[in-house]
Amino acid sequence: MKIRMRDGLPFVKVTLIHQETVLEIEEVLLDTGSASTIFSYTRSLSF
Repeated sequence: MKIRMRDGLPFVKVTLIHQETVLEIEEVLLDTGSASTIFSYTRSLSF
């Protein structure tokens, strides 16, 4: 995973794949202090 810093914040590129559909999001904020998440690790594994 390549972490890019912008304005002092860490950003990553995320690629989501479901069946034959691919969605790439270039600028996703990597929030290590968050109490919750947008992408669930266990749910991501079920795709």
